[in-house]
Amino acid sequence: MAQIIKIIEATLTAGATTLTVTDAAIPYSIIAVNCDKYGTYPANMTVSETSLTLAYEAQTEDLHLAISLIKADLAVIDDLTSDSQTDALSAAQGKALKTLIDNIVVTGTLSGLDDVDISDLTAGDILVYDSVSEKWVNAAQPSIPSDITDLDDVDITSPVNGDTLIYNNGAWENAVPASGVSYVATETKIGTYLGEDLYRQIFTGLNISLGQNVWTTLSGVTVTNGKDLVNCVCYGTYTEQYIINCTKVHLDSADGSIEVRNIESSTTLTAIMLEYTKSA
Repeated sequence: MAQIIKIIEATLTAGATTLTVTDAAIPYSIIAVNCDKYGTYPANMTVSETSLTLAYEAQTEDLHLAISLIKADLAVIDDLTSDSQTDALSAAQGKALKTLIDNIVVTGTLSGLDDVDISDLTAGDILVYDSVSEKWVNAAQPSIPSDITDLDDVDITSPVNGDTLIYNNGAWENAVPASGVSYVATETKIGTYLGEDLYRQIFTGLNISLGQNVWTTLSGVTVTNGKDLVNCVCYGTYTEQYIINCTKVHLDSADGSIEVRNIESSTTLTAIMLEYTKSA
């Protein structure tokens, strides 16, 4: 038996009588030549080193050739146990092998994979990657908050239409959105207090909602190098109390921010006047 190791395709053009092809395998192989015209064979074949020259009678049209380089000592077997490099399967065994390959089905479980560690499964578990063990492990699906009040750093109290979130002392709280400081008086020195210079600033257009006994930082209201707060007057809406007498004000000398809270009830702060001394 013989084993085909290579097929070279070539064309003998119409009218030509010789064709030469070159290939490194030519000197070591037995040569078989086929063409697309039945009953046409080469009149002569000559091998010279790596070249093969074929001689034909002149053809009236192109002749397409297939030159097979074949190797001797090939044994055909009829089972799948041989590991010889010179053995070949019979046609029946080749078909059977293809059928086996086509019908291969990968079976097993997810936990059978080397980089997966599954234990104590419960309904709804998901896979997460553990960088310590370098494996995928099952874990309970994290809960997704359905409401903003489910968040740990949010404190919502009796929200109304138009409320916004304002950060206050470690939590986000609902409040009527501030319209911004519409007017900030230039810091003015108005006298002295206990031997220190006394200053005044007036802020209007605040529209800040104050909760009862809840400290609220006034956005846009600051005192540079503030020391002691000597006097303040807080103004609210007409529907509340125009001069809010029950409001506490705190001056943070560290950053100059102003914190306000109302003692009796919630209200809306519209303006504030501050009189204070300053650090050197």
